[in-house]
Amino acid sequence: AVWGGMMARIKQTRAEYEAACRIANMAALQRVKDAIDLDPCRKWEVADLARIATMSRFYFQHQFKARYGMPVRQYAMRSRIELACNLVEGGLPILDVTYGAGYLSAGTFTTTFKRLIGCPPTQYRIWAASASDLGRP
Repeated sequence: AVWGGMMARIKQTRAEYEAACRIANMAALQRVKDAIDLDPCRKWEVADLARIATMSRFYFQHQFKARYGMPVRQYAMRSRIELACNLVEGGLPILDVTYGAGYLSAGTFTTTFKRLIGCPPTQYRIWAASASDLGRP
């Protein structure tokens, strides 16, 4: 059965094979994206994510950026900050948000939040509350 499968694969045209590879790569990258989204607080290592995708680190990083428009580390950080935004909007104290989003330092969290969102978490909370008062999400 294995030999027959290999022979059938060899007989495929180059275009069909490349299309199959693209589909497999898309599925592998989606597995990684799903893993990050399910556990945004985890300190993901590129080697671990490449292993999930069953790709070399270099190829994985190249493919992830090509597919999602940003490096995997940036995506993981944005996923983490998105969780933090939800926690801030939920009214948790900023220190609880810091730890809840997987940061060990309030300073690091606030700096990262401000860099990605454009304002500190306390100011974001005020903006989010006023936006929801106006009927906006």
